[in-house]
Amino acid sequence: MNNAALAVALNTAGATAGLPYKLVIHRHPDTDAILCLWAAQKFVVPKEVECIIIFVDAGDGLSEEEKVGFNVIEMDTGRGELDQHEKHLKRGSSFKLFCEKHGLIRDGGLKPFIELACASDNVEKIDKTSIHYLFKARRSRCKTDGDWQTFVDRAIEDLDALYGQYAAWAKSDAEFRKTGDIKTLSNGVKVAFIFGKPNLREAAYRAGADVAVWSEHRSGGKSHFGIQTSRNSTVSLRSLARTVRIAEAQERKIDIAGMDIGASTVTAIPGWYLHDSGNLLTCGTKTHPLEGNQFSKLSTGLLCKLVERTLGKLNVKSVR
Repeated sequence: MNNAALAVALNTAGATAGLPYKLVIHRHPDTDAILCLWAAQKFVVPKEVECIIIFVDAGDGLSEEEKVGFNVIEMDTGRGELDQHEKHLKRGSSFKLFCEKHGLIRDGGLKPFIELACASDNVEKIDKTSIHYLFKARRSRCKTDGDWQTFVDRAIEDLDALYGQYAAWAKSDAEFRKTGDIKTLSNGVKVAFIFGKPNLREAAYRAGADVAVWSEHRSGGKSHFGIQTSRNSTVSLRSLARTVRIAEAQERKIDIAGMDIGASTVTAIPGWYLHDSGNLLTCGTKTHPLEGNQFSKLSTGLLCKLVERTLGKLNVKSVR
């Protein structure tokens, strides 16, 4: 059973099938309230059922008369079971309470949102590029309930997109734990070899790899190759680019005397490209596919040996 079906099933005990829903949050909704509203619509309210969003003042809610004929979920309003205030939680949020109630707490795609809600509600430092500040900027422009409706509609679209990304990351992390491998070299540099699975390189970095080495299969038994450092690593690939090009030249019987084999591209040695940052070395990509003789002559086994031998010699504290 997927998360949406599970949440709906868990909610059945407190809801009447077929009745429309009223989802209640406070005016001037903060990140915690927006996340609750988004999750209620995505995971709890059946798609075929009418859903009305109600905005109330903080600490207020619907009267019993207003609840008649509806399934009502009040969230982050300053009261009730789905509000974190006066519950003496060590580090919580209304969104976390919502996820716990509706069986969503283990959803890997929701973990970044749960962390954001907790950080926001506990006045912790939040990265300036976080969607939290986008919500805050948009909220400052709202004056009426109509404005709030437009605001949350846009926020829900944003969260849907982010959830898709986070869920994909969680899936990749799980796949890497099952099939990936990180080798620690003698100098402490950690390298992940993920041949045939370029989609797992970010998962490899999250698992602690300094460098990911991958291949992407192309037609005719050919492959693109890619080597990239983690954004948190001090490893540079400049010396590796020279090593790889020397080996490539040997396989092709090319005389490299006088060539600058550390340049971004070397015309005489096709395929291999070194990014100006020194953090990315590729031989073919989706945006720059190779043809014919441009594919590398190196085997994956030889490439692994070159990577291990060259990166293992680096002084990782002074490569930049």
